[in-house]
Amino acid sequence: MSKRIKGLLRKWKPAQHWNVDAGQRHYDTYQSLTHDIAVSPEIFFAQMAGGVQGNESIYRDAWRMVNERLQGKHAELLAEAPFCDLTVFAALMDQIPEKSDVQLANSTPARYAQLFERTRGLRWFSNRGTSGIDGCTSTAVGATIASQKPTTLITGDTAFLYDSNAFWNAHLSPLLRIIVIDNGGGNIFRVIEGPDKDPELLKWFDAPHARDPMALARSFNLPCYEANDMASLKTGLEQIYKPQEKPAVLVIRTDAEVSPTVLREYFKKLRA
Repeated sequence: MSKRIKGLLRKWKPAQHWNVDAGQRHYDTYQSLTHDIAVSPEIFFAQMAGGVQGNESIYRDAWRMVNERLQGKHAELLAEAPFCDLTVFAALMDQIPEKSDVQLANSTPARYAQLFERTRGLRWFSNRGTSGIDGCTSTAVGATIASQKPTTLITGDTAFLYDSNAFWNAHLSPLLRIIVIDNGGGNIFRVIEGPDKDPELLKWFDAPHARDPMALARSFNLPCYEANDMASLKTGLEQIYKPQEKPAVLVIRTDAEVSPTVLREYFKKLRA
């Protein structure tokens, strides 16, 4: 999903890139495909297993060493950062119940989630690829009904407000939890190069609004909690994950200007 990583992989092409797929669907995301092998992965690896030999290389150890340095810097930058979208996601990654499902709305949640290790047996899903915010909540509502698993939707205020019809469903699951990161609009456009550099252009992309996600949640009689700093976030997460009779909502208020600034500095310092 990351344009940064996708761009690097397209630039630094491998000597060989094999696509193993009985259906031969030719997905060439990284524009470097050299072989398209029309066989199922199970058969492919069974046939390859007896003929593959390892070679001496320090690549893995070198990669791990660099990764450990970056993880250390990642933790250091989080510890220094003020309350913002980045530190909110760090807290969420630690508090979402183990072995549950996570639904990521477009577009900020899907981007921030990529910055953290996905562990503890969580299953990750996202409405990614259509470049739209419509249907994110509806997807989470339907998926929770179908899976019967505890599910957390992480969404933004714009996507949450846009898809409010999801709560007209008569079969809402009490296993659904909804985390709304309210930064007052489509905050991702304060990060994406282009709109972020033109204040006159930004207001049309950012689409600030005067609607309160908590008021919307209450209009559907959903349990609702609020957080605006790390202490209230901890309390809010404890409350929302208690047994509920309906889907519960936690609205987290972050600053629209602080979060993009912190994220840019985060990438800048990691690169350094």
